[in-house]
Formats: sequence, C-alpha cells, structure tokens
Amino acid sequence: MVSRESFPRVLAQVRESRALIVGGGSLLQDVTSFRSLAYYFAILRFALLWGKPVLFYGCGLGPFKRALSRWMVSRVLRRSFLLLRDEESCHLARQLGTRPSRVVLGVDPVFLLQDLLPEKKDLPQKVAVFLRAVDKEKEEILFRSLRDLLPRVPEMELVAFHRELDGEFVDGLATRLGVRSRSFEKSEEVFAYFREVGMVFSMRFHPLVLATMLEIPWVAFDVDPKIRALASLFSGENLLSLEGVSPEALTSLYEKRYLLAEKGKGVKALFSTRSQVMREKLFDFLQLLG
Repeated sequence: MVSRESFPRVLAQVRESRALIVGGGSLLQDVTSFRSLAYYFAILRFALLWGKPVLFYGCGLGPFKRALSRWMVSRVLRRSFLLLRDEESCHLARQLGTRPSRVVLGVDPVFLLQDLLPEKKDLPQKVAVFLRAVDKEKEEILFRSLRDLLPRVPEMELVAFHRELDGEFVDGLATRLGVRSRSFEKSEEVFAYFREVGMVFSMRFHPLVLATMLEIPWVAFDVDPKIRALASLFSGENLLSLEGVSPEALTSLYEKRYLLAEKGKGVKALFSTRSQVMREKLFDFLQLLG
C-alpha cells in the first residue's frame, strides 16, 4: 500500500503495474479544489503515457467549474474505459468526447456489498437522520423542522456518517432536540445499524445507497449532484432542498414511507442488474491483461 501523499511513490507503483483501476468516488471534479483534480490528472496521464490500460470502476464525474478542467479530463477519458455510477456521469463523459462504446452505466461500488448487509423482514420504528454541517441559517431551518416532526415519529436518532466531519454538528443538534446521536468507527457497525432503521433522512449519499439495498424508504436533502442523480430514479419525489424543508414537508414524506419503500424495490432491482454488468465488464477488462 502506498500513501497518496507520496506522489513519487505513487507514480513508481503505477509504472510497475499492468493497469490502473480507479475505484469509486468522484476523483475527477474541481468543486473541492482544482489542486485535487490536477493531482489525479497527473497520475492518470502518466499511466496512459506508459501504456497502462485505465479503468474507472463505479466512479462519478464532475462537476467542473472551469473550462480548463473539462479539457484536462477529456484528455484522460478518451483513452480510458469507464464503468460509471450514474447517468449524469455517463452523459458528461460522452460530452467530453469519450466513445460511447467505452462508457457503461453501472452503480456505486457500495451496491456490490449486498452480501454484507443484514436481512430485514419488516420496517423498524426508528427514523435515522444523517446530517452534515451547514451554516447557521440552514441549521435553524433543520432544527425547527425536525423539532416539529419529532412528536409524530416513534423514535428519532441523528447520525454522523463521517464522525470526523459531521460529529460535532450532529452532537450539537441532537442535544438541542433532546434525541440521541450516533456515529461509527467500523464499517461493520454501519451495516448492523441499518437493521434498526425503518426510515432514513440524509444529507450523505452512502446512507441512501444502503437504504435502497435494504428496501428502507428514504428522503434526501439536495446538497450533492450524486444524491440528485439517485433521487431522480424516484422521480425526485423524495428529494428536498434545504430551503424547502418544513415540518409539513417532512411529515408528508414520512407518511409516504411505505409507498417509497415499494418504489425502492424497483430501484434495487435495477441496480442489481447494473451490478452484474459491472462485474462482467471488470472480468472482461482483467481478461484483456492476459
């Protein structure tokens, strides 16, 4: 294993390899920082210059704020094989000049972990709210809406999916609401936790993925393009903007939880099919290496 902080060692490892597989995430985007994009672009360009086949496996693309970013990424994508996790990323790849034959619609790699998830026979009563830090104005909107929803649900728990990023905010809001907060140290704890959950509200993407896999109804806050892409499979009816959050909106969606769960079964089946396609395409790629 090589730390990404050691760029020369990463390049040395790439040069010694037979191929480069980019697994998961949205590494090629410039919203977080252009510096991050430049780092991964450099690695990919060297890999291609050295004749290493490149496969994007379950990745997302974008968004891009800069024309330069789009040009850089197009230089890499045109010579790579792409198994992308959502339709928006596939569309963007084709816009950037990738041949359609090299672009395959897949799923987020978390969908491949079905065997690790607990079996569920019914929907428990607990409502899990996965939050990330927001500004004071949005925090107050969330506080008022969750406070008014609280008496209408049997049990509510606020959850920090990424403890180091979200923990302080989640703990503070949970204290104000008088409910429990939760965080995790190991992935096994996350999987086990979903056995207790009957509905999910989330600002984080992967809790929505896990909820879909377990046929748990969910509502997403529109804070991320990949969340928006996933919610589009439900016709966007379980997607809320933070500005549009209200006790009435949350309550209405909570009361539709069984309908959302039924729709989720169809989405799960769709992703199961895409997961199988991804496995087959990965096998084909590895076969090409000999």
